[in-house]
Amino acid sequence: MPLPHFDAPACLTVGTPNQLSTIACVGMTSGTSTVKTLETVKCTITAQNAGGYTTGLESDFDVASTIGGTDVTVPVLPSGGTGSTFEFTVKAPATLITFTIKGILASGPTDLNEVTLTVKGRPGPLSTVVCTALSTTLIRAGAEADCIITVKDAFGDATSGEEADFATPIVDGGTFNGPLVAAGGGATMTFKATAPSTPGSLFVITGKLADGREFNSAPTQLSVIGQPTAKSTLDCVGMTSGIASVRASEDVLCTITVRDDSGTTTGMAADFTTGTITGGTSARELVSTRSGALMTFKVTAPSTTGAAFTVRGQLNGGTDFEQGDFVLVVVGTPTTASTVACAGTDSGSTTVKTLESVTCTITVKDAGGATTGLASDFGATAVVGGSGATGVVLPNGGDGSTMTFTVNAPSTITTFTITAKLDDGSPLNQVTMTVKGRPTTASTIECVSDADGTTLVRVGTGVTCTITVKDGSGPPRAKLRISRSPRLAARPRKV
Repeated sequence: MPLPHFDAPACLTVGTPNQLSTIACVGMTSGTSTVKTLETVKCTITAQNAGGYTTGLESDFDVASTIGGTDVTVPVLPSGGTGSTFEFTVKAPATLITFTIKGILASGPTDLNEVTLTVKGRPGPLSTVVCTALSTTLIRAGAEADCIITVKDAFGDATSGEEADFATPIVDGGTFNGPLVAAGGGATMTFKATAPSTPGSLFVITGKLADGREFNSAPTQLSVIGQPTAKSTLDCVGMTSGIASVRASEDVLCTITVRDDSGTTTGMAADFTTGTITGGTSARELVSTRSGALMTFKVTAPSTTGAAFTVRGQLNGGTDFEQGDFVLVVVGTPTTASTVACAGTDSGSTTVKTLESVTCTITVKDAGGATTGLASDFGATAVVGGSGATGVVLPNGGDGSTMTFTVNAPSTITTFTITAKLDDGSPLNQVTMTVKGRPTTASTIECVSDADGTTLVRVGTGVTCTITVKDGSGPPRAKLRISRSPRLAARPRKV
C-alpha cells in the first residue's frame, strides 16, 4: 500500500543585509521628522546589500542607538512582512531639541545611516496673540495689522509649534489675511488681519488652537480710527476763566475736534501738532481723549493785558486747519476803581417807574485807568429797595471793558440803591434810583376859582386845578397843581 503524500511546507529564502540598509523615522502623529515632545516615533529599516534591495531576518539588526530619544524597541518584522523591512519605535524627548537615531547592523562593524528629528512643543491655550498697526491699540480704518502668536505650552512656558497646531484666528469686524507662518523655529506664528472700513467699528482678534480651543488670554483689540483732515476744528478756553477771555499768563486748554472731509471722525495725537501760536508760549501735553474723537493741549497766555493771542490748529506735517486762527482776549484785573451807572430801560435815567427794569453798566478799571476783565471778577450786587438783580455778564461781542446786569425797581414810590461788588465783596460806587408811580385814568382833577375858591367863576377870573394822581390800586400817589390865568380860561373846564 503506498504511503500518504504530504505537501512540504514552503520555505522562504532571505538574503543578507549589510551596512547599505537604511532607516527612515517619522512621528506617529505628525507623520514627519518634526515631532512633538514625547511623541512616539516609528522607524523603518529597509534591507539592502551590494545587490540592492534584499530581505533579511530580525536578528540581522540590533537595537538602534539614539541621542536624545528613549524607549527604543527591538526591530521586528511587520505583520505579513517579507523581510524587506523591519520596524522599531523610539520616544521623542520632553525638551525642544533635535535628536538622532542610528540603525545598528548585528554583524557590524559599520552602523546604518543616522536620522535627525526635530522636537517641537505642544502649544496650549495659554498661547497669546498681539496685533500691531499704528500701535498695539490703534489702527486706521481699512488698514492691515501685523499679528504674532507667541507659542506657549499648557503651563504657560514658551515652546514651539507648527502652523498645523493652530486654527484660523477669529477676527471680529475685520478680515483674516492668511496664512499662518511659523517664525523663530516655531516659537511664534505670524499672520495679517485687515481692519473694518468704518472708524469706531469693533476689531478683535482671538487666537485658536487646531483642536478648537480658544486662547485663554484676553483677545487683542485695536481701536479703529479715521484719517483727520484740515476740516478739524479748534476751541480754546482759559483753565481758570473757562472762556476765551483769559488772564495774563493763564494756562489755556485747547481742544481739537477731529474731523475728516465727511464730518466727525477719530484720530491719534500724532496726527496733530500744537499748532501755530501767536503771543502765547509753552505749548505742551498734546493728548488724545474720547477714544480719539478729541485732542487736547495746553498753552500759556501772554503776560501782557491786551496782547495779541491766537492759536491756529495744525495737522502733523504742517497743514493748517481751514478754520483759521482762534482768537483769545487777554484781560486785566478789575479793582474798586471800576464804576457803575444805571438807567431805567424805559426812562433812560435814574428816575424810573415802579417795577421798571433797570440796566446797569460797569466800566472796568484798575488803578491805572480803563482795563478789561471777566464777568467772574464781579460778585453779587447789593440792592436795597429793588429786587431781581441778575448776575454780571459780558455783553454780546464785548471785549471785557464793560459788564452789565439788571435790577427791578420796587413797586412803591421811593428811592432805592444799587451797589455792584467785586468777586471778593469789595463794593464799587453806589447808585441811587428814584421811583415814580404809573398814573392811570383813576386819577382825578378838581378846579376852583382863584377869586373865592369855589367852583363858580366869573369870566376872566383865574382858575387853579389840582390833579390827584392815582394808579388804580387805591390811595393817591401824588398831586399836581395847575393854575390858569384869565387870558387862558374864560370858563371852568376839564383839565
